[in-house]
Amino acid sequence: WSFFSEKPPDLTNAAWAFPLVGFLIGALSGALGDFLIFLGLPIFLSCTIAIIISIFLTGAFHEDGLADTADGLGAGGSPERINKIIHDSRLGTYGVVALILGLLVRLGLLLTLVENEYSLVSTLSVGFASGKLAIIFSRNLFNNSRFAKTGSIVEIVSNKNLFLAIVIW
Repeated sequence: WSFFSEKPPDLTNAAWAFPLVGFLIGALSGALGDFLIFLGLPIFLSCTIAIIISIFLTGAFHEDGLADTADGLGAGGSPERINKIIHDSRLGTYGVVALILGLLVRLGLLLTLVENEYSLVSTLSVGFASGKLAIIFSRNLFNNSRFAKTGSIVEIVSNKNLFLAIVIW
């Protein structure tokens, strides 16, 4: 957003659009994957490329969070120590393992669904839209950790915006 404004975006008021953004990310990466299957590329390769595109479009934001969380919780210790590890930019063993397993599960699920004649565009668009809606529910139902940094940029979402997000989903 630094290209558009000096101020960060108001993600709390924009939360109604989270499912729409997720849908678009899933639709773009899924459409490319389906197109590659249509061109005759193997399903495995097409699904892998669709995942790569979705990671590129999101800036690997969620994968980074997964790896950081796995590193912190895997190492254990006091909350302060876990927080220090989570916010360390280096990648640890638990983070690497979590990323590998997470990507393998994602690829395995996509392969299974495509082999059972579901399209990548429908699977990924619904999946990403649902994930973004889950962010709003999680934010409204649970308190942020006192250690949260990025997660604290979204406050409690109004019932109106939550309803609108559900309708869009």
